[in-house]
Amino acid sequence: MAEFGGKGNVGKIIDALRTVLTDKGYPHAAAKKLWYFPSLSEYTGLLEKIGFRVTFASHFDRETPLKDNNGIGNWLQMFAKAYLLEVNSDAIPSIIKEVETKLKATNFKNGQWFADYVRLRIVAIKSS
Repeated sequence: MAEFGGKGNVGKIIDALRTVLTDKGYPHAAAKKLWYFPSLSEYTGLLEKIGFRVTFASHFDRETPLKDNNGIGNWLQMFAKAYLLEVNSDAIPSIIKEVETKLKATNFKNGQWFADYVRLRIVAIKSS
């Protein structure tokens, strides 16, 4: 049994960050691929290839509230820090602010920031 990020996980956040990084002159940072978020069919196929029988699989959206008004900034500095390693530290606050501006319409609701998590939930049994 497993649950983890699936295809499209935090896609809006990462797309906004990559756009801002590119616009600010950091295309190499924007091009990084930090995570592997497979589709349902891709991952279940991998499990079947190595001898598992998938008995349940679900790919679903799970918007997740982030703490306080610095939610996106905190999220970026915690989980997407590798994107910011090549960025001049003085430029990071303005980059985060621009990312927040790009995400406000989709990821800020009723006074709270949300991460656009997309999850895969899998149950598989090792075949004998």
